[in-house]
Amino acid sequence: WSDIAILVGTNATLDKMRTVLGQSGIPLQVSGNGLLSTPEGILVRACLRRLHDQSDSLASAELISLVKGEGPETWIKERLEWVASHELWEQGLWRCQGSTALPILVALEKMRPLAALSSPLKLLDKIILQCELDRIILAWTPASSRAGERLANLEAIHTLVATFVEEHLGSGASLAGCLLHLQELADTADPLPTSLIDGVEVCTWHSAKGLEWP
Repeated sequence: WSDIAILVGTNATLDKMRTVLGQSGIPLQVSGNGLLSTPEGILVRACLRRLHDQSDSLASAELISLVKGEGPETWIKERLEWVASHELWEQGLWRCQGSTALPILVALEKMRPLAALSSPLKLLDKIILQCELDRIILAWTPASSRAGERLANLEAIHTLVATFVEEHLGSGASLAGCLLHLQELADTADPLPTSLIDGVEVCTWHSAKGLEWP
């Protein structure tokens, strides 16, 4: 499959072509931008956002969905009841205690005292280790090649954060600044790592410059 490439004129056509091929069961090599919009990118950014802001309910919802596979229909009533029965300062502790506690949210709460003291890179290292992001990511797919690709995405995101910290050594690299930087990079300057999958490569004419296929 990796001997085949499909070149298209626009990013809009690129997305449509990938969707059609994927629905047809044809393996794809993913290239171009979009690293931070992958499930791994969403997972990391949700962790960083939740660590930055305990009240970020969207980040909490994304983590519940990615880690537990639960949609809003399964927890919205519980969430509303929690908000109604707790003081404002306690509302951010939803799913951090009791029988419904989510380990990843519990781990992030334990790290909270470090959020304003540590660099974004050190915080990400702790998140990857203490929240077991690699285990979560590997649980999403049984295929070894796809699992390797997901882990490569995680490493590439780590590199983006490391680069941000290095570029802001003089002015100070804050977690809030890092989150803003990642948001600015999303889908515009966040290239995906080289795909490990034997699949058809779909890319634009522009991004194909300098590439060769048999």
